[in-house]
Amino acid sequence: MKIEVNLSFNTDDLETFDANMRRLSQLIDRLLGAPVESAPDVVVEASPVAEKPMPVAEPRDAIVWTESLRDVAVRLTAGHTTWRKVDRATRKALAIQVIRNLIEQGYCTMPGFDRRRPAWMPKAISLATSFGLKWSELVSDALPGQVSQTAPPIINVNAPTPIIAGAVQPAPALAGHPIGGNGHSHGRHL
Repeated sequence: MKIEVNLSFNTDDLETFDANMRRLSQLIDRLLGAPVESAPDVVVEASPVAEKPMPVAEPRDAIVWTESLRDVAVRLTAGHTTWRKVDRATRKALAIQVIRNLIEQGYCTMPGFDRRRPAWMPKAISLATSFGLKWSELVSDALPGQVSQTAPPIINVNAPTPIIAGAVQPAPALAGHPIGGNGHSHGRHL
């Protein structure tokens, strides 16, 4: 007697995968329980599905994308572009949106992020490092209603001297002072 089993592995369909593995386990148990001379020939063929599987074991809730990020997320998911080809500002906005969604779901730890992130997004440590931030700073930027502490400064170009929001501004030079004013030094000349 010859038994032939054909299996296809698709990590997106875990129920079928589990059913196939149970069936294979039953066949192996049956074979091991049968006398050696009467054991049937078993041929098992396993072929991976050519799709890119999501490297995650835990189920994920859908990420709610803002209008401006939805198109980029769709292109990344479909494989039409890669993470590194997306401009830095958009990558950070995507990361913030994913972290914000995970915070709302109760997962703001690095391991929680790694288990639930989109497959095309780097893991937490790589993500934070790529922006020159700590994980806690990235999470802080993602908190709803928070102003980004790591966003680029806003420059008021209409001011007589450009004023950078949030930065300490130098005091105006005093007239007659060695580093300002009329340009004359009042110290000893060497």
